[in-house]
Amino acid sequence: MALVLYDRVQQTGSANTTVSFTLSGSVAGYQSFAVVGNGNTTYYGAVDSSGNWEAGIGTYSTSGPTLTRTTILASSNSGSAVSTFSGSVNIFVTYPAEKSVNRDANGNVNISYTPNVATNIGALNVGDGTYSTSATGQIASFASADATYANVILQNTNNTSSSAYSSYVTAANNYPNQYMEIGSNSTNYNATAAGFVMNSLNAAGANFVQSYGSDLTLATWTSNNIHFLQNATSATTDSMTLYADGGASLGGLGDPGIGNIAINNAIVGLTTTTASAGTLVLTSASTQVQLITGTTTQTIQLPQATTLLKGTFYTVANNSTGNVTVKDNSGTTLETLTTGGAAQFLCVANGTSAGTWGVRVFASSNTQWGNSALNYSGTITGATWNGGTIGTGYGGTGLTGFSASNYALYSTSPSVLTAGTLPVAAGGTGVTTSTGSGSTVLNTSPTLVTPTLGVASATSLTLGSALAVTYGGTGITTTPSNGQIPIGNGTNYTAATLTAGTAISITNASGSVTIAGATSGVTAGSYTTANITVDAQGRVISASNGSGGASITPTTTNTAYFLVGTSSTSGSLTTASISVTSPVSYNASTGVLSAPEVAATNGLHLNASTINTSYTIPSGQNAMSVGPITLASGQSITVASGQRWVIL
Repeated sequence: MALVLYDRVQQTGSANTTVSFTLSGSVAGYQSFAVVGNGNTTYYGAVDSSGNWEAGIGTYSTSGPTLTRTTILASSNSGSAVSTFSGSVNIFVTYPAEKSVNRDANGNVNISYTPNVATNIGALNVGDGTYSTSATGQIASFASADATYANVILQNTNNTSSSAYSSYVTAANNYPNQYMEIGSNSTNYNATAAGFVMNSLNAAGANFVQSYGSDLTLATWTSNNIHFLQNATSATTDSMTLYADGGASLGGLGDPGIGNIAINNAIVGLTTTTASAGTLVLTSASTQVQLITGTTTQTIQLPQATTLLKGTFYTVANNSTGNVTVKDNSGTTLETLTTGGAAQFLCVANGTSAGTWGVRVFASSNTQWGNSALNYSGTITGATWNGGTIGTGYGGTGLTGFSASNYALYSTSPSVLTAGTLPVAAGGTGVTTSTGSGSTVLNTSPTLVTPTLGVASATSLTLGSALAVTYGGTGITTTPSNGQIPIGNGTNYTAATLTAGTAISITNASGSVTIAGATSGVTAGSYTTANITVDAQGRVISASNGSGGASITPTTTNTAYFLVGTSSTSGSLTTASISVTSPVSYNASTGVLSAPEVAATNGLHLNASTINTSYTIPSGQNAMSVGPITLASGQSITVASGQRWVIL
């Protein structure tokens, strides 16, 4: 069933309730509905002489013939099928507003569609009507029954220097900040004329896919590969294949596995630098191979490791006549390459700017190295030998061991060395033990006689001058008197006696010095309520028993009194009093200081802000404190009835 429209189609008929129209009469100057074709649909309009009207989609049938009112688009019955048609009804093919496509005030054609509904047709359907693919949000459908192609062609017929065709895909209100573009430049396209830079995207005749404002993702929704093919008319293998497991290959080499790439050869970048006795600072954008030429030294600083992937490596080759020093990014030297040297520096850790680098030094061009031989014409300045025996012809011994300790190395022929007891012929003794006293006696020819050694007869050593301090002496030439000892004077020593200080006595004797404290004249013993005198050296120079007492009575002429301490002749002092006209007393057992009046000459009375000991205010007394006051945990203040404790 197809929608069919024809010009000037009209007939008269009658309404069959709300179901259909029976087409019975013709109208001069109009075709009959027979042109629509049996089973096809068409847009219709219907009106009677009473003003009832209806517009909709009808299905034509040759049986009757009738036009079934399939879909009501508009009517005088509020959009429903009219049930009040009377008499003769004029039915005609029309172009209803609900289905018309028109340009709006801006010259645009807007085709509405129903969103979020899965359908096999869109609002715009082009083709033979065999729409079979169903999708949600389908705006347009294009159907073709051609055996080879179903082409959708968008063409810009302008072929000027700035013309190009492109199709944009964007979401929501992203444009112009984000969109996907598929396009083709005209053969006369000129990037400069179009206002762009010249590159392969903007080349004349170029076909392109580009993303603006976000990443371009090429993906397969299921586990499939992505293929890149050039010259498809004759090529039988991919130019590049991205495999579903994460591997990649060029030229159809096969799947190398995740994270790997299969290629025939990798051509890395090379930069040649003339040595300048300066520092060449590499970055992550530097080429992999750095070749140094020239006639002086050069320093190379490797990139910040934090900007590199682990596994990144750089190769440095020194073709200059000076040394090339390679350092990490913190300035630590990794390797110094002499003329002709080369090394590879592999980043194995990139957690810091300096990173960690593995260094592999290559053999120079003047080194021949095979499975069984090493031929090097230069000078070896340091090496550890871990191979077989080195013969005497190459500076070795030809030996792998010395068999025993205390063996000497000597030659048994012009080219052979051996280890053992050094024979007489080689300047030795030929023996491993000695006899006699003080000398070695040989037990083989020639016979040697133990020589008689003299005995030193000198009992003293006479020096021309005093033995200086630098040679372990004192530099003193005079004989010291009793008690004199060497005293350093900043250069050497001087013989001098010690000088006695206050309350010190010194006695000098032959070979000894006695230092003692001077006698103070105080008789040793125990003194009660003592009167004791101590001199400046801390010695007791006088002591006598005192009379003792529990009170001190000052003279009336004194204006201030200080209680230093008193004691009774027996027991301990519990109360000390000072009295002129009013008594001041201190009770040592309770810690109470009593006075008729307390005056603070500095204007301050002090009390602690925390009470750490429980206290009971004595009977007949009150108390006051300056706050705030904190009462320590577990402590209390007892205030009896009639008493007061005031906190200011």
